[in-house]
Amino acid sequence: MNRLLFLVLMAIASGCAQDNLATYMTNSMPNGRFWLTMDRNSKLAFVMGCEEAITFSQIMKVATDSKSPKGDEGLVAARRFYPIGVTRQEAVRFLDQFFSAPENSRLLIAEGIYVFAMKMQGKSATEIETELRFMRMSLP
Repeated sequence: MNRLLFLVLMAIASGCAQDNLATYMTNSMPNGRFWLTMDRNSKLAFVMGCEEAITFSQIMKVATDSKSPKGDEGLVAARRFYPIGVTRQEAVRFLDQFFSAPENSRLLIAEGIYVFAMKMQGKSATEIETELRFMRMSLP
């Protein structure tokens, strides 16, 4: 886990060191412009890191919060932010397409993953577009 985090941070640092950092960050976090600069392996590592972080955060919540959902129900709650039953390659393909649209380029990569999760959960196009409007309005 520490090695993966190190690799993701190194990928972020090396990619951003060459260009204007502000272009690739929104609210100090990597955005869609940064996503489009990464190679395939970096993208897979990033998605895997997000998936692991979401799962780990839910495990910690279950362990420390007596009111949080337990067992499978708890992991399903965490999967609201990362979909169940899809491959990392599918996530990368979706994010490549999603961030290719200029209106999404400044959104956080994490927000793109959340939109992917909404789509995989069968949310309507209207629900997704409403969420996207809110995300775009919240940009600095």
